[in-house]
Amino acid sequence: MGRFEEILRILHREKNWPLERSESGRWEITVPCMDGQSQAVYATPATDREGDAVVTIWSVAGRRADVKNIERLLEANLELTYGAFAFSGDDVILTHSHLVRDADVTELSKSIEYIGQQARALYGEMFK
Repeated sequence: MGRFEEILRILHREKNWPLERSESGRWEITVPCMDGQSQAVYATPATDREGDAVVTIWSVAGRRADVKNIERLLEANLELTYGAFAFSGDDVILTHSHLVRDADVTELSKSIEYIGQQARALYGEMFK
C-alpha cells in the first residue's frame, strides 16, 4: 500500500489533517467540517477479487436504529457525488472505494473531504 500511504502523507502535510494508523492498518483522518466540528474518516486498505489494491474511504453517519426513513436514505445515494450509504453492523456509514493504482492526491482529497462533510451534514436529515 505504499502509493496510498504516500498520498495520505501528502494530504496530511498539505491540509494539516490529523492522521493515525491502527495496528490493523486502518487509517483515521480527522476532517474539519463547515460547522466548526470535525469528523473521523477512515481509510481501510484491501485487495479486490482480482488481487488489485483498493482503499475504502468511509465515515460513520449515524446508528442504524436511528434512521428516520430507510427509503429516503437509499434515495440519497443517487444525490451523493461520491460514495453511498451502507450498513456496517449497527452503524450507517458513508463509503467510497478507490483502485489504488489509479488514485491521485486530488481524487483522494476530494473523496475524504466529501465523505467526512456529508456524513456529518446529513445526520440531521437522515437520523432521529
